[in-house]
Amino acid sequence: MIQMILSRSRGALVPSLGFLAGLALLKLATDYHRIPVEWAPLITSLALAAMLPEARAAYPRAIFAGHLAAFAVGWLCLLAGVPPLLGATMAVFLMLVLDISHPPAAVTPFILASHPQALTALPVPLIVGCTAVSLLAALLRRRRRA
Repeated sequence: MIQMILSRSRGALVPSLGFLAGLALLKLATDYHRIPVEWAPLITSLALAAMLPEARAAYPRAIFAGHLAAFAVGWLCLLAGVPPLLGATMAVFLMLVLDISHPPAAVTPFILASHPQALTALPVPLIVGCTAVSLLAALLRRRRRA
């Protein structure tokens, strides 16, 4: 039992450190733009990349397009006064229809509804964060194949 735990601990170290590095980069981007890090819906994206780098949702297409689609839906819902519950549902629907499923992005309409000022402050941290998530997943996929 202890041997198994030690073996898993060694395997979990690199993904966990990659998650930490991604969080640090995200924190720098959100601090620079003076928004709380929890406004950036990327913490769960980083966790997905660290734990399941082979998942389709951890590839750049899904990461960037999923977050972009959810942001666009959240923005339109904010303008139209659509409740965030429906906004998140519409974001999930759009991601499924476009085959760009990235489940962590579904929270974006809630963030925009709760913090409308995030509309102008969030795009740059979102791009930086999507880049960090994509790089982490790619590095972990490469490491596993080696």
